[in-house]
Amino acid sequence: YEDYYTLSLEIVHQRSLTDSLEKFISGSLVSEYTCSSCKKKVDVIRRTLLSSLPNVMIVHLQRFTFNFDTCTNDKIHTRLEFPNVLDMAPYTEEYLSTKEKKEVSSKGAEKADKSVEDETKMPESELSMKK
Repeated sequence: YEDYYTLSLEIVHQRSLTDSLEKFISGSLVSEYTCSSCKKKVDVIRRTLLSSLPNVMIVHLQRFTFNFDTCTNDKIHTRLEFPNVLDMAPYTEEYLSTKEKKEVSSKGAEKADKSVEDETKMPESELSMKK
């Protein structure tokens, strides 16, 4: 974990500050990563999350991009919307881990419900064999 007071956000192709924050935490897929515990090659998502929020934070908007055709920096002049009050909780590690645990448990419950529905739709002869 690293302490930070400045958050640098990409705004290219983003309509709002919340879109930029979503892109910041979305991460990227790393293929063929070697798991340290099982020593197998797996696909993982590498992302940056906020473990704790500082009292004061500077949000830097990356308004310049390098143009490889002209070898110059180009300024991004597009409009970027932002809220009057910025709730940073949805971008924290705690919030996202809780949200992901709920999604996993709800998917498990949906699978259980579906298997119960499938059993009730089976013909009587198959139901008796399953019991």
